[in-house]
Amino acid sequence: MPTAKVYHVIKFGNPSAIFPQDFKCVAQVEQKSASPGEAFEKTNHIDHFWWENPEVTKVVKGAVRSTSVGDVVVIDDLLYLCCPVGWEVLPQKY
Repeated sequence: MPTAKVYHVIKFGNPSAIFPQDFKCVAQVEQKSASPGEAFEKTNHIDHFWWENPEVTKVVKGAVRSTSVGDVVVIDDLLYLCCPVGWEVLPQKY
């Protein structure tokens, strides 16, 4: 099972954010696939707080927003930027 690390941009809506310095890791997600979409779904408030999902380990204290456009998901050292439609694989590895 792949593990995804979810990073939220610190200043929400910052289009010039640079990874990793402008981000904080908020969760680790045990997944069935290597899809960033699976991590996105599991770190969004739908019917309950996302950190209540059994596959998710929240790694920060306090309330945290849902994963959104501009955030990054890392799976197998590949960086995926959440875009308005779909995902962009960033050129660097982490």
